[in-house]
Amino acid sequence: MKVLITINGEPRAKGRPRVGTFGPIPDKKTAAEEVHIAELGRKAMRGRPPMVGPVRMRLEAVFSFAISWPKRIRDLGRIEHIQKPDLDNIIKLSLDALNGIVFLDDSLVCEIIARKRHGEGARIDVSFEEIPTDPYHPAARRAEHRRDNPLPPTDRKKRKAQRIAKPADRDKPIGTRIK
Repeated sequence: MKVLITINGEPRAKGRPRVGTFGPIPDKKTAAEEVHIAELGRKAMRGRPPMVGPVRMRLEAVFSFAISWPKRIRDLGRIEHIQKPDLDNIIKLSLDALNGIVFLDDSLVCEIIARKRHGEGARIDVSFEEIPTDPYHPAARRAEHRRDNPLPPTDRKKRKAQRIAKPADRDKPIGTRIK
């Protein structure tokens, strides 16, 4: 299975959360961008389940030319982008936004081919494809197990704990829960 996602607009990097009194405060622009990328990922998946085997990611971040650049430089076409944002932070934003939508967990991504450059039409092109493995390879066996049990083990334990955690208390008014 192969999935291609195009994110139009100037590429952004994942912002760093600020540390507040009660813990980390996420960057609002990053959170909005992650929601946008996740929606594009859902559209690209067309209702298919997420990939559960080893995944290869290809990413190309295209930045628009600066207005101050002369036309002779723009006519060269592809010029490498050697400024901020960093390529690893662009990759991180895409992986975190598509986690659980395109692939079950970002730990499944075992090969990344990435590039950033200047060009016409600012965008990020991301493609994901499952890497074929030998059926006797341990990763293939784990993938079959994940197809049968789509949630990772830690999430299944959390969900089970939520079901067991006093369901009757949820129905009571708040004042009667505390004793």
